[in-house]
Amino acid sequence: MAENDILWFFFKLHPLVVALTVWFLGFGSLLLVAIKTKSLKENIIKSPGVIIGDFFLLPFAGFLISQSYQNVVSSTMLVSSSNWNFLLIISVTLALISTIRFNHKSIWWLPHNVFYFLMSYIVLVFVLKGLVQLGRGENNNFLATYTLVLVAVSIHQLLGIFFPKRFPNIK
Repeated sequence: MAENDILWFFFKLHPLVVALTVWFLGFGSLLLVAIKTKSLKENIIKSPGVIIGDFFLLPFAGFLISQSYQNVVSSTMLVSSSNWNFLLIISVTLALISTIRFNHKSIWWLPHNVFYFLMSYIVLVFVLKGLVQLGRGENNNFLATYTLVLVAVSIHQLLGIFFPKRFPNIK
C-alpha cells in the first residue's frame, strides 16, 4: 500500500521504529521548546494535549499506519504524482497556517513545524488510501485500524482545542 508513496521507505521500517520516530519528532520537539522557554511544567506536564496526544496518541497512530501498510498484500491505490503533489501542497499549507496562527516562527519551532507537515501528510494519505481500501472490501480487519487512527488523531486535535498549548514567545 505504500510502494507508490514518497514516504514508502519510512513505512518499510518496523512499526515500533515509526512510532518512536513520531514520538521523538512530535513530543521531543515540544519538549525542546518547553526547555528553551522554561515552560516545562505549564506546557508539557500539565497539558493533556501534549501528554495524551503528542506523547501517546500520535505515535500510536504512526504505529498503526505503518503496521497496516506492511500488512497489505497488494497495492490498493496507485495514485498519480499530481495527486501526491496535491496532498503535499495541502500538508505544507496546513503547516504554514499552524506556524502563523501560533507564531511558531523561531528556529526552535522548526522541528515541530516539520513534524506537523509530515504527520499531516501521513494522515491525509492514510485516510484517502484507507477509504479506497475499505470501499473495495479488500481487508475486513482494516476497518478497526482505520477507525483507531481516526479516533487517535481526532482526540489529539480536540485536546488541542480544549487545552491549547501556551508557549511563551522565543526571542
